[in-house]
Amino acid sequence: MSSDFYRSIADYYDYIFPANEKQVAFITEQMQGDCTSKALLEVGCGTGNLCNQLTQHFEHVSAIDINPLMIEKAEAKAFDSGRSIDLSCLDMLQIKSAFRPQHLDAIVCFGNTLAHLDSLLEISNFLQQAHFLLKPGGQIFLQIVNFDRILQDNIRSLPVIDNKHIRFERFYSYDATSHKITFRTILTEKVNKTAIENTTSLFPLQKNQLKDILHDCGFPHIQFFGTFTKEAWHESSMATIVAASC
Repeated sequence: MSSDFYRSIADYYDYIFPANEKQVAFITEQMQGDCTSKALLEVGCGTGNLCNQLTQHFEHVSAIDINPLMIEKAEAKAFDSGRSIDLSCLDMLQIKSAFRPQHLDAIVCFGNTLAHLDSLLEISNFLQQAHFLLKPGGQIFLQIVNFDRILQDNIRSLPVIDNKHIRFERFYSYDATSHKITFRTILTEKVNKTAIENTTSLFPLQKNQLKDILHDCGFPHIQFFGTFTKEAWHESSMATIVAASC
């Protein structure tokens, strides 16, 4: 998994993906109780918005990202807020070597991070490692684009993110031979009127594939949602959101 895709847009990341209180509420509600004695790991933390928010609910928060510039920004954000977060620049396929087994109460992987893995084998590898790190009864929370919808309806673009700072355009091109999506973005910075274009490959992980892998990796209790407010998942949902427990 390459870190290059997000490096050039790191300075604008918070304009594209600001803090989202609905994600925090989703996690804490699914945990069903007091989290102040619990430990959580965020995988693919970006600039640290979510993990910073989660320090208000969890006793111990760790977070990783493959991009060192993202980690630098997350560290600065934690320092400014006075919050304690164990931040590491780490590939998500290396978490088993970096954390103690059966130590975590929750693992969070949002923002389509899972789709940046290369294959079903790599996705299974990550989820096996996650299961190894979770305590019995621990939970993993996942969010990806609803690739069932993308493939079924031949979706070529996602909604444009447009505000006073940036315009962020996102385009998809599916290759049936490789079963990969070429993900192309154009970020226009409005003050200087500069444009940054990036391309990367995504694996279009579908709901039933993810369900089967989670079950095989030791997560027998799996819930799917279409939004962070727990609306039911359906084929036209924009996102596929998962809460699964060991």
